Amino acid sequence: MTTSAAAPVRLIYVDDSGAGSSGIVAYSWVSISADQWREGLQEVLDWRAWMRDSYGIPKNYELHMTKFANGRGNPSTFEDGWNRSKANRSLVLDETFARFGKWSWLGSGTIFARTTARRQAYRDERERVYRELVGTLERELASAGEWGLIYMDGDGTDQIYRRAHRDLEVESRRILEDPSFQHSHLSQWIQIADIVAYAAYQNVLALPQKKFAWKWWPTLDPTGTRTHDVS
Repeated sequence: MTTSAAAPVRLIYVDDSGAGSSGIVAYSWVSISADQWREGLQEVLDWRAWMRDSYGIPKNYELHMTKFANGRGNPSTFEDGWNRSKANRSLVLDETFARFGKWSWLGSGTIFARTTARRQAYRDERERVYRELVGTLERELASAGEWGLIYMDGDGTDQIYRRAHRDLEVESRRILEDPSFQHSHLSQWIQIADIVAYAAYQNVLALPQKKFAWKWWPTLDPTGTRTHDVS
């Protein structure tokens, strides 16, 4: 396919989930076309303003799902025990995913594998699944005639991500550059990727004690076509 410098650029925000103890490796993403970024950012800021006004959660509070969904920390300025209620937090997330589902500009997906690997073998599986993610995104970008830039939480010290990008064929690749890294407390987009990754992971893991979280990911993937099992 002939490429063009004028082709749209898609910004892709990736977060990992899973653990050797759960037997799952997963990567999830949210994305937005660069020409819709300002519109999307305004809706993101409106969402955070809604959380502040409705639930007392400041706009600059870092939403980290392993803490927020599990009742840790003190996200809300409300008193009367709001922060100690997991039901309150679940309600916030129910309404958040209803909002996400209305964002027509928001792309999303998840890719995962089930594994019995541990230690270095688990790390190797993480690299393999990330390569599957990159391949999936490459195909989607090529089909849409887009370029892509990947952003991830962290400091970039884990080399498995950079290797996957540098092994792409230069003449056909659609993902530009190595992944860029941002700490989640500095990026609303990375925090949204974390929220979506947690929801997708809980949907795949399906622990009975986390049943309250099963429904969030299907809000974004009602047909299951954005969930890729690469076991």
